[in-house]
Amino acid sequence: MVGLARPPLPETAASDHRALMEPALARDPDLAAERLAAHITLTARLLIRCATDAPAAPPEAAPEAAPAGRPRVPAPAPPPRTP
Repeated sequence: MVGLARPPLPETAASDHRALMEPALARDPDLAAERLAAHITLTARLLIRCATDAPAAPPEAAPEAAPAGRPRVPAPAPPPRTP
């Protein structure tokens, strides 16, 4: 099991997942896909950092999709592939 140096706060995790759920329930596939892609990319980056013992960026500094009412954040570039 991989553990983060600092686990996300429950209210942060809830708001992040709410930001994923809202466009799906509103039947906005473009926004839902954008937020899901950003969420998956962020999760992958955090897991890679944990696995390589690199310090993880704090959640507030990570490029996460914005909840409703905030400007959209473009999805971050995928992490580099290792051979």
